[in-house]
Amino acid sequence: MNARLRFLVVFLGGLVVAATFTFNLWFPLVVGEQNIVLFPELPEELQEPFEALLPERRDDYLALRGTDPALAARLAFAALQPPRIVPDEEQANPQRSGQVATLQGDFVGLTPNRTAEGTVTLYELPDGSRYLWLETFNTVPGLGLRLFLSSVTPELLLELENAEDGPQEYRLSPEDLLLDPLRFEVGSQAYEVPSEADLSRYRSVIIYSTEFDLLWAYALLGTPSAE
Repeated sequence: MNARLRFLVVFLGGLVVAATFTFNLWFPLVVGEQNIVLFPELPEELQEPFEALLPERRDDYLALRGTDPALAARLAFAALQPPRIVPDEEQANPQRSGQVATLQGDFVGLTPNRTAEGTVTLYELPDGSRYLWLETFNTVPGLGLRLFLSSVTPELLLELENAEDGPQEYRLSPEDLLLDPLRFEVGSQAYEVPSEADLSRYRSVIIYSTEFDLLWAYALLGTPSAE
């Protein structure tokens, strides 16, 4: 074997040895990013739906995963379940006799994944009864979502965000009035409000996850817009 051929054999052998010991470094570059799992804590069947989320929603979960992987996984798992949708025949406003719209607001979210859309209107009837009407409503699915009348305001949330000891989450208080568990994530729907409730004590309607102890969304109540 001449010197040139001997050198070639040794060189190729060295490449094989180097490739073997650096397999974990170069193999992902060869197969591309399609095999990279963004959120390994999620079940395999939810990996594709997770990747299909809007980028801001994926980034929100992944940012939380960096500080609290267990909470991020539970939130994402719940959000990726099929939403409960109000049947078409139940999505018309009840239009009860003599009802008057007294308060109204639009839902505002806290994060890309703790959010809701739609308008909430409080109606009062001549007999003193009341109900909330959630119109064109839509929210990200979550565990333990419930509706409350609350004193939450944007100013309070901003104050918590800028607390001296770091950003704080709003927590339910004894003054918050539970109305009902949220029955559907999508669609217009009605909820009864106790006639004895003192509405002057409340500034908003909130959606709160009692399972995760997190404010999900809120609607600041004010004078209804003219129709």
